[in-house]
Amino acid sequence: MAVAMAKAKAEAAQARAAHTQKEIELKVEQARVQANLVTALHPYSPTWKSKAFPSTSEDGGEEDKAEIREVKSTCTQVCGEGLSARTCAKICLVNVFPNGCKNESKRMYAILDEQSNRSLARSEFFEIFKVSGNSYSYTLKTCAGCSETVGRRASGYTVESVDKKIGIRLPTLLECNQIPNVRTEIPTPEAAYHQAHLKRIADKIPPLDPDAKILLLLGRDILQVHKVREQISGPGDAPFAQRLDLGWVIIGDVCLGGAHRTQEVRSYKTAIFENGRTSYLQPCNNQIKIKEVFEQAFRPQHHSAPISISRP
Repeated sequence: MAVAMAKAKAEAAQARAAHTQKEIELKVEQARVQANLVTALHPYSPTWKSKAFPSTSEDGGEEDKAEIREVKSTCTQVCGEGLSARTCAKICLVNVFPNGCKNESKRMYAILDEQSNRSLARSEFFEIFKVSGNSYSYTLKTCAGCSETVGRRASGYTVESVDKKIGIRLPTLLECNQIPNVRTEIPTPEAAYHQAHLKRIADKIPPLDPDAKILLLLGRDILQVHKVREQISGPGDAPFAQRLDLGWVIIGDVCLGGAHRTQEVRSYKTAIFENGRTSYLQPCNNQIKIKEVFEQAFRPQHHSAPISISRP
C-alpha cells in the first residue's frame, strides 16, 4: 500500500514538473515573439541578444545568410552607411568657363530646375571667376515666401558637358545662396547599376566628384538644357533616367525595395499662391520667381516711382 502511494506521489510530481516546463517554454516563446515584433516596428537595435543557432545545409541556413549579407552590402552602396532614403534629382556634373576661354574651365554641379524662371549661381561661383561689380535688388519667391534680396550678375559664360561634346552659352546669372545643396541627390553610377532597367547607362554617369560643389541652378531662361533626348522609364514607381544635353540624370527613389523613408522633407518646390497661402497639395507652375528691381533717376516728365520688371 505504501509503495503504491509513493508511486502515485512520484507520478503527480513528475506531471507538475512537466506542466511547469511547458508554461516556461510558452512564456519564453511569447517573449521572443514580442521582442521580434518590437524590433520589426522600430528602427533601433534591440537591447536583448538572441541566441545563435548553427544552421545546416538541409534547412538552407547558409544560403539565407549569404543572401542577407548581399542585400545589406548593396543597400550600403546605394544608400550610404546611414539608413536614410536615397533619391536622385536632375543634377549634372558640368564644366563652366568664360566664353572662348576653355583653359579657365571649372568643374561644378548644376541643378536643372525648369520651375525657376531665372538661372542662379552661388557667391562662390563669383569668387571662383573673380566677378566684381555692383549688386542689384531682386525679389526671390520660394516656398518660404517672398523676400527682397540683392546680388551680383554674371554674364558671358559657357556650360559644357563633362564629355566636352556639347557647350551652351549661359544666360545672365543672378547671385543667390538659396540654391539647394543636397549632395545625396546627385545621380551616381552605383544608383543606376543596382536598378535592372538602368544598369546599361551606369557607365554613362560620372562618378561622384568630391571636389565639385553645387553652384548653379539653371532655369527656364536656358531651355536647351531641359530638353529630353532619350528616356528610360522602367516599371511602376521605379526611378527613371533622362538623357539631356548635359548628360544622363536619374529621377526618383533608388533605395532597394523602397524600405527606407526620409527623415527630412526637402520641399523647395512647394506651391505658394499669389495671396500668400501655402499649399503642399497643388502643383506650382512657377516655383522660383525672380523680379529684378531697377531704380530710375527722377525726371519731371516721367513717374518717379521705382520701375519693377517681372519676368513670369
